Amino acid sequence: MPKQAKMMGLLVRVKMFDQMSSDELHHLSRYMSLHTLARNDVLFEEGESSRYLCFIVDGAVQISKQGNDGESILAKVPAGRMVGEMSLFDRYARSATARAIESTSVAIISQENVDKLCLEHPPIGIKVLKGVARIMSLNLRRTSMLLVDR
Repeated sequence: MPKQAKMMGLLVRVKMFDQMSSDELHHLSRYMSLHTLARNDVLFEEGESSRYLCFIVDGAVQISKQGNDGESILAKVPAGRMVGEMSLFDRYARSATARAIESTSVAIISQENVDKLCLEHPPIGIKVLKGVARIMSLNLRRTSMLLVDR
C-alpha cells in the first residue's frame, strides 16, 4: 500500500478528521508523517522547543510533568486524540512529556507544514486549525472545572 494511502486510512481513525472528505484527507496526508513508538518511547519531552502536533492513531500516550515532588501524571491520551497542540501557537518550550504507554502510532504535522497547508489549501487548513482550537477550548474548560471543584 502506498505511504499516502496508508496515512489516509489512519487519519480516518482520528476523531477530529471524521468530517473531512477523502479528497481533504488526501491533501492533509501529504503534510504529515507517520511514526511508531514502542512502549516507554518519548514522543516529546518537557522543556524541549520542538513545534509539531501529534495525532494518536493507535495506542496511547501518557502526559507527565516534573514538579517539586517528582513526576506527576496529568493524563492518558488514547487513540483518536491529539497532543502537542500548544507548541503550534505559543512557541514556548514543551510544558510536559509525552511517553508511549504501549506500542503507539502517531501522525505528526510540523508547524512549517501547518503553515504550508494553510497557504496551499486554505479550506483544509482552516478546518484543521478550527478543530485544534475547539479541542484546546474543551481542554481549558475541563481544567477550569477541575480547579473549581478542588
